[in-house]
Amino acid sequence: QPGTITVKGLAEKNFQSDSATWNTGVNAHGESYQEVLDLLMARRKKLSKFLGEQGFAAAEMKVGLPEVSRVFNETRDELGNVTRTPNGYDGDTTSILWSTPKNLTKFKPPSAPF
Repeated sequence: QPGTITVKGLAEKNFQSDSATWNTGVNAHGESYQEVLDLLMARRKKLSKFLGEQGFAAAEMKVGLPEVSRVFNETRDELGNVTRTPNGYDGDTTSILWSTPKNLTKFKPPSAPF
């Protein structure tokens, strides 16, 4: 049939990548909303610095907005009633990297977390 491809079995082909996309980010926990925002900003700066040292240009990095949410501890009593107690805030910020050919072999993961 014209315009169709039929494949039977397994086919493999090696190729050289000319670009790559990575999703990465930072997270934080703190007692206040502002503390979490400050931690996220500081960690994001460290991540951006590290990626710049790896050869990524600012134009290759897209940083998302921070997301912060309230965290609660839940406990149940002997009757099954749930009590929720505030336990600070959790937050994260995601980043997307678009790589050019020069960075595909240059990137090395960090030896320690940010």
